[in-house]
Amino acid sequence: MSTPALMMQPGLPPTVRRVRGYFAPVNRITATPAAFDATTVVSFDPDAPPAPWIDLGWISGFTRASGTKLQVVESGAPGMVLLQGRQSAGARVSMTFERWSKLTMALTCGTQQINVLQAGANPVAIAAASSTATFLSTPNGSGTIQAGDMIAVDADYSGQTGYLGAGASAAYLTTAIGSDLNWVRRMTLNVGRVTAVTTAGLQLAEPLLAGVPTDGMQAQSISALQDREGGTFFQEWSGLFCMQGEQGDALFFCYPRLQTMSGPTETVVPFSAPLSHLLLSGHFVALPVVDSVDDSQVCCYRTYLPSGNAQI
Repeated sequence: MSTPALMMQPGLPPTVRRVRGYFAPVNRITATPAAFDATTVVSFDPDAPPAPWIDLGWISGFTRASGTKLQVVESGAPGMVLLQGRQSAGARVSMTFERWSKLTMALTCGTQQINVLQAGANPVAIAAASSTATFLSTPNGSGTIQAGDMIAVDADYSGQTGYLGAGASAAYLTTAIGSDLNWVRRMTLNVGRVTAVTTAGLQLAEPLLAGVPTDGMQAQSISALQDREGGTFFQEWSGLFCMQGEQGDALFFCYPRLQTMSGPTETVVPFSAPLSHLLLSGHFVALPVVDSVDDSQVCCYRTYLPSGNAQI
């Protein structure tokens, strides 16, 4: 018995409702971005992205712009186009984040994003061997940390220089500063929300950015998140943007290296007078990477997943 032929349909322009954004830290020491395996687009789950991608929710006003410039070489008289080449390559992307968080604030301010440590809150020692990414073992007690608190989890500052911060580079120091043991915890992106305090430790709402704590890390309560305009440090992250089509297709835009190219700004969206939404505005420039397939320098990748019965 023969298998019925699959009825193919003409390909239609992707019809999408919204754009969803995901970010992952770049290894600043080696300039290694997060990898996105395009073979996974068939099974990509927007609600459970593969590690190390962090879901930052829906974004608005997503726009991409190519900065690549072409140049032609002419020959003969009269001059005729002999060949063309790329004079420069580049890309930019802009968006507004519909969610305020530690990471969206860091992305949109561009420089260090600061944890405001809770007044009088001392760091709490963590037993790394008995901890996980969502549970922090505190054999000496939880101090003043309570359920509902935000906490920063990182090592003491003891004169380190270079890129600092667990899980993602949160700051850069060219020379050692002062004697503030809590300085790294003031800057770290390795933060979480405590949902329960037990005699054994702290239960967190979500896994820490850096995963399982390492020896020497401590937890400290933070009362607010703060950023500032200025400074010399630039945030750098890998960005992945997903557009799920209504016909079963999908579009993915991957930028291996993105740096913020503007200071902290907000977009005001009227909601219901006198109320307005304040959305975080992000404007990024794409830095190049070397594609191991052919050693070409590239700034972004566009991946299209056609629907199952579309002509290709």
